Amino acid sequence: MPADPSEEEFYTSLITQADCGMLLDVTNTYSNAVNFGFDPYAQIQQFPLDRVVEIHIACGRWTDGFLEDSHDAPVMTKVWDLLEFTLEHCSPKAILLERDAQFPNNLDEIIRDVDRARTLFDRAKDRRVRG
Repeated sequence: MPADPSEEEFYTSLITQADCGMLLDVTNTYSNAVNFGFDPYAQIQQFPLDRVVEIHIACGRWTDGFLEDSHDAPVMTKVWDLLEFTLEHCSPKAILLERDAQFPNNLDEIIRDVDRARTLFDRAKDRRVRG
């Protein structure tokens, strides 16, 4: 491994040597791409996607000029798009919606996010089964 590996090289090496699965945080990938100016779709494709066991999604919030993974609002449209792309390239066992702050008075917006994640997950799973 290079002396200063990329994030993708680091995770690939770690996961290969440990012979373990990967938790892929799609929101963190998107936030880092926005903050550091790279293509999140290209980065997703460089991860060891055959090892992805679980995917995390959450919302993001702008703070002091940076997009951070904040877990306190509905998932952003661009994260949904990146999740759908990611699901075309891997077969996780689960998607976890991270929402642990600023809960709404009713759970409708959280339920919408859960339903959307379930729909994308099921659609990707059906595509893999068919073919």
